Formats: sequence, C-alpha cells, structure tokens
Amino acid sequence: MREFCERAFLETGIILKWEGEGLEEKGIDKQSGKVLVENDRQHFRPTEVDFLQGDASKARNKLGWQPRLGFYDLVKIMMESDLKEAEHEAMCLKEGFSYNGIRRHNLYPNL
Repeated sequence: MREFCERAFLETGIILKWEGEGLEEKGIDKQSGKVLVENDRQHFRPTEVDFLQGDASKARNKLGWQPRLGFYDLVKIMMESDLKEAEHEAMCLKEGFSYNGIRRHNLYPNL
C-alpha cells in the first residue's frame, strides 16, 4: 500500500515521506507537513495478513497471458479517473447541484 500511495500522490505532484512504524506509520506531504495517509483499524479485515503478493506466473506459463499495463501505468489511469471525477463533483457543487457519486464510468456504462 505504501508504494501505491506514493505513486498516486506523485500523480498530483505530492511527495510523501513516511514517519512512524507499523500501525502508527503515517504518510506526510513532504512540502506542507500535512498527514495524508494513516491507518484506520476499522477498515482492517478480521483475518488481515501481514503480507500479500500476487503471482501471475501460472497465467503466463499456462495461458500465455501477458499484462498490458504495468503497476505505475495502472496507478496513473486510476488517478486520472479519480481526479476527473473530483473535478466533476466540485463543478456540480459549485453550481448548486447535488452530487451522488459516479454516474458514468467505463466499467459501468449503464449507470
């Protein structure tokens, strides 16, 4: 998650520095000193494990599958989508319209 947060914030020009350890670790905006990332126990799964890592070697070897996007590319696409949605939300609220979240999305075109 640390690497994901670092890359996501970097897409907005924010560089994170990390302070603390374990559950007390926080991601802080290096320029402003504002805490932007911190753990919240209420979002933990009851059977949370310390280390998760995917392995696509079976899909590669048996199916000939190759990823089309790297991790950084995926984070970039996700952030572009979220930033566009935030811009849309801000515009709606500024103009006095209510905003109920994503209405149109590439994954859910019928919403």
